[in-house]
Amino acid sequence: MKSIPMMLRIIFLLSFFLFIYCADTSQSPFTPDAASISIVLESSIGTQDSITISDTVECKVRIGITKYLPNYIDSTVIVVGKSASDTDVVFRLKNMLFSPDTLWSEITFHSIGKRIVTGTAYLKKGKLYIVSGEIKIVGKPIQIITDPTSAIAKEDSSVFFTAKVDCAPKIEIIS
Repeated sequence: MKSIPMMLRIIFLLSFFLFIYCADTSQSPFTPDAASISIVLESSIGTQDSITISDTVECKVRIGITKYLPNYIDSTVIVVGKSASDTDVVFRLKNMLFSPDTLWSEITFHSIGKRIVTGTAYLKKGKLYIVSGEIKIVGKPIQIITDPTSAIAKEDSSVFFTAKVDCAPKIEIIS
């Protein structure tokens, strides 16, 4: 009877030492190879997504780059354009000692169309980490202001109107 508890102890100790011997605890998840970035796109009304957003012309769109393990990232570049050869803007974001995890840039588009946003992180040891997203820019609905004093009649019967457009809808809170 005493041999069974002794055998259990030996099996337990052997299993424990085998686990300790086989477990590789020397690898840290916080290595330069694990450094990365992700993209955050935010519309003028605050809608966020990492893949695609839609907004209208003449409205501010925010582009955020979130860094994981920023101490292994030298700098980040954001390129926004219709294609790789037709760029609207390039943002160069230098890594600072105490910079926030997410760096934001703003852009206003003046024409409709699809824009590709590409973020490139330049990691230590010359490696690159690339992410991308898409912004769809559409035209604005126009609200005609019917103020008769703003209309000017010309000889050729042309009439000019004042148009008003808003980027973000006004939200009224009723309590």
